[in-house]
Amino acid sequence: MIPLKLAQAGLRAAALPARRALEKACADPESAQDGLLRQVAPGMGYAAFRDRVPVADQGPLEARLALRRERSFDRAFLIWIDDVFRHADLHYGKAFFVDAPAGGIARRFADRFSIAPPGLARLESPENRLDAVCLHLLAHGEQLELVSLPDPAGLLSLLDRIAADRAKMARAWKSGVFRAEGREFPLPAPCEARLKALESGAPWGALWHNLALISCRTDAQAQAAAARLRELFPAAVVQRKGLSAVEAPVTVPLVDAGGCVPLLSEVFLEFEREDGRVLRAHELEPDGEYAVLVSQAGGLLRRRLGDRVRVGGRYRRAPRLAFAGRAGAAGERPQSAAAA
Repeated sequence: MIPLKLAQAGLRAAALPARRALEKACADPESAQDGLLRQVAPGMGYAAFRDRVPVADQGPLEARLALRRERSFDRAFLIWIDDVFRHADLHYGKAFFVDAPAGGIARRFADRFSIAPPGLARLESPENRLDAVCLHLLAHGEQLELVSLPDPAGLLSLLDRIAADRAKMARAWKSGVFRAEGREFPLPAPCEARLKALESGAPWGALWHNLALISCRTDAQAQAAAARLRELFPAAVVQRKGLSAVEAPVTVPLVDAGGCVPLLSEVFLEFEREDGRVLRAHELEPDGEYAVLVSQAGGLLRRRLGDRVRVGGRYRRAPRLAFAGRAGAAGERPQSAAAA
């Protein structure tokens, strides 16, 4: 096992180019986005791009976009987790990720810090996967410091699952192994105090007393669930999750920014007002609310995501953006509570 400090140093080195590019873009959003536009639509200025390329609401993604998308999600994750390690006082580095990238260097770092065992995603039964997740959260709870998932209700549902049959969870934990579908997942032996806390129904903070940060949606329909997590884990910071779509990552949270900033170094972004007027990142108005359009080199052109964002101040010269809901819908994107 690589020592935590060495892993952090490797993470910082891997994240540094992407972090520097984002900081530079936040200092001069217009120039950064002009540079991306030259990759998205070579030889075409913004006025021509806006006038000639129609906005698209849906459609298949080009296969050639896959590498660019993977790189963008990879860099967004590295920027975020490096920022967390820079600012949080972590001692173990153990984490539970629902939303880590599927591949790339970011996935390797996620696997280094994750409590989820190899092979968990290959369990066919959703019930077995959820039980395995619950048991690993319990068994690794002493060292668990970071939880990242899109929907805070997902973590609440896992807590409800544990609470619904504490005795069953305690027996499985004490056995030292979770068996399902011909697979075995070893579990660290419980200490007496934590096992007693589980069986007695003690506050969740007694089981995860080192939990320092929960990264999840806190806006729109997620507000109530995020507030409940703050009540259950008063010692942990509940951090607003950056906005991502299937097509591309849009924002990333930065501690120094006090919120989420757009990934101006990775994705060409436009913002559509209710009256149909389209603005660029450096043109956004305070407290304005906009639909998001994304473009990337390789063929993704002016895709309307269906997400709305609200401007909540600035970081350097870039707008801070908060998720304001789905356009024309009451809910958020559906998410699973099971780890990938």
